[in-house]
Amino acid sequence: MKRSKTAMSIAVSGALLAASGLASAEMKPRAIKIGKNGEVWEGGKGRNKQATQDEEEPASNDSNDSGGTEDNPEVYQSSLIDGFTPSPFDWDGRQYRVNAGSSWNAYMERSLMISPKGTRLRFEIWDTDNDRSVNDPSRKRRSEISGSLYGDPTRLPNGVELWGAFSVVHEPWQDPAGMSQLYGGVYGQLHMGSKVGGSPALAFRRRANGDFVVTTRGEHNLDGSTIYRAPLPFGVVHDIVYAVVLDPTAGSLRVWLNGEQVVDQRDVSIGHSEADSFWNYGLYFSGGISGPVVAEYANHEYPSEYPLDYRVFNRPAWPD
Repeated sequence: MKRSKTAMSIAVSGALLAASGLASAEMKPRAIKIGKNGEVWEGGKGRNKQATQDEEEPASNDSNDSGGTEDNPEVYQSSLIDGFTPSPFDWDGRQYRVNAGSSWNAYMERSLMISPKGTRLRFEIWDTDNDRSVNDPSRKRRSEISGSLYGDPTRLPNGVELWGAFSVVHEPWQDPAGMSQLYGGVYGQLHMGSKVGGSPALAFRRRANGDFVVTTRGEHNLDGSTIYRAPLPFGVVHDIVYAVVLDPTAGSLRVWLNGEQVVDQRDVSIGHSEADSFWNYGLYFSGGISGPVVAEYANHEYPSEYPLDYRVFNRPAWPD
């Protein structure tokens, strides 16, 4: 059962959902828990966000064996309307195009979920042919929202400093051994548009071994560069702030990870003279996956000229 890309738009704050009466069977809040084999069931509490990368997920589907705490339930609500995630999708004060299987295939609740208060998003992909946009190659696995809307030519400008930020939890990969044989994937990217293709101007990634990586690419550096790579624990909240100047010759990038500056690049090629970049985030694994992959996002700031330097040393709390 397929659906065209002109799906209806919906604001996803908990208040609007309640007021609009859209809490149907598909919209009912559920407590999500992911087992070692990727199974999803109702009734479990969420994981403690201070868990370490090596912590094992519970194998039982007993709702009392949750791995979480009473004051940290990770409850999420379906984004489906009449069985599909709408595109465009309204969240955090702006509209996004949805590149996920749930906008094209019915009742894929897991692809994109929201917290009841509308403060968090949860993305999930499995290794199935439905876990992608119908426009994607068959190997690609993706659940992602994009600042590029159909029919809207608005793009991020070149030559000015753009600030963006987000808090994210990369849940542990369910099959790290299998993932190590692939290519890893992208959790956030400044895409350069269809005229250029290839890797994005800026990307926040996990490599096949799980390392966290920051890469850049530009008109005069089409092969791209890895400018930061280091281990980063899975299963805990990380806060990322970045300041980027898109310019084919005089680009710059600064990145702070959990309050520590890890990137300071100046006078490099980032982006293209066509100024066709836009921000996407979620899960984008162009080389495929071997098991379920999950990420949660909050405290998101879409790239703009508004400075976010205050946030570097004032990390926001993970919201309810």
